[in-house]
Amino acid sequence: MIGIIGYKLVEAGALGEAASSIANDAEKIMPVMVLTLLNPILAGILLSGAVSAMMSTASSQLMVVSSSITEDFYSKVAKKRMEEKRLLLLNKVLTLVVGLVGFLLAITMKDTVYGLVSYAWSGIGASFGPAIVLLVFWKKLSRAGVFASLITGTVSAVVWKTWLVDPTGISERLGSYLLAFGFAIVFSILFPEKETAHSKAVK
Repeated sequence: MIGIIGYKLVEAGALGEAASSIANDAEKIMPVMVLTLLNPILAGILLSGAVSAMMSTASSQLMVVSSSITEDFYSKVAKKRMEEKRLLLLNKVLTLVVGLVGFLLAITMKDTVYGLVSYAWSGIGASFGPAIVLLVFWKKLSRAGVFASLITGTVSAVVWKTWLVDPTGISERLGSYLLAFGFAIVFSILFPEKETAHSKAVK
């Protein structure tokens, strides 16, 4: 709604000279609207709310990444329990490193936040989406089909975004999803799940 209203306000010239900054970055529409249309105190409260939501999401993602590396990856590879103090120190260092990487990406990338989020969710949707849909509606989905969906969806999202979006005119969200869906079906047919004694008894 903010985007649609902002678009109309820019069209009508209601935002004045501030609209020129939107031409370079359309994602500035919300702060420009707030600063132009509201008094400074209310504008500060609304902008603080938006920034706090972004900061809470960013901090939680940093914690998820660092804890995943220490708890899931390191523990599995090392196959031994690390001391709590060392584990906490490693977690802090990884949080700092991931934060710095995110900061560098934020100041160097030219893509919009919407574009980056769309790209990320195309990979997630293409890898997990077909597997979940087929798991619900198709009983012949096998483990090989699930793995094929996960791998194909992730890889094809990157490949499609990098090389195939411009030549085909098709978004990576659709292209990678269809590929993952097809590979899940093909691999489930080629490598069906073996029937166990329990499943035969149920039948």
